Amino acid sequence: MKKNKNRFITTEIYHDGMSACTKLLVDVETHVQYMFHNEGSGAGLCVLVDRDGRPLLADDEIIEHEEMAYVRAQQPAAAISLNERQEQFEPIRPVKKVQIKEKEKKKSWAEEIK
Repeated sequence: MKKNKNRFITTEIYHDGMSACTKLLVDVETHVQYMFHNEGSGAGLCVLVDRDGRPLLADDEIIEHEEMAYVRAQQPAAAISLNERQEQFEPIRPVKKVQIKEKEKKKSWAEEIK
């Protein structure tokens, strides 16, 4: 069986500059997406799934660039920048201020002895 060197497309979504990194892998043949995390001497790989437990598939659109095929993958939340994430949510509306009543301060056991 011939190995396909270009079977997986790797996108690095986190790197701390030392030993930890997280990558998104997309299988070009099946379009299944995987999350890979490596930190120190340990590593883990898991398939990304939807709510029903089915594998999360990348878009069907395949773009051929020179000799490699790139799959435009759906970006996980971790890869979205803070500005893009803030645009997804409605702006925070001011909330009416509420006066909170202070409770009577309980005396400590030392104060009760006096």
